[in-house]
Amino acid sequence: MQAASGASMVLASYPGADEGASHQQVRIEFTTNPNPPQKGTNTLRVKLTDGKGAMVSGADVAVAFYMAAMPEMGMAAMNVNTKLIEKGGGVYGNTSELPCGGTWQVTVTVKQHGQLVATKKLSVNAKGGM
Repeated sequence: MQAASGASMVLASYPGADEGASHQQVRIEFTTNPNPPQKGTNTLRVKLTDGKGAMVSGADVAVAFYMAAMPEMGMAAMNVNTKLIEKGGGVYGNTSELPCGGTWQVTVTVKQHGQLVATKKLSVNAKGGM
């Protein structure tokens, strides 16, 4: 899967605040700069919209990168966790440091009022050596 292309999105249902609806949906758009990400500093961006295309504000958004252990190379499993900061307009962002290039499993989680409302999982191929 192409790293953080922004083309893949996920919809998740959660109990909504709208009086006329029993559930809303949250759409997650995840991108990185540079794209694909690289060893070193990367800017992470998540845009959240509801089922009607309106921005979603007031969420707690986190991005977790995971690379499995590679014992044949003497490498332990690696985790990089980054909490994103609300920038406005349904956009959340922050910088994150990837210790090496390679294939990373990425999980984006979105919580509102302490409740998990959406999750997105993807793989990214970061540039740069080990």
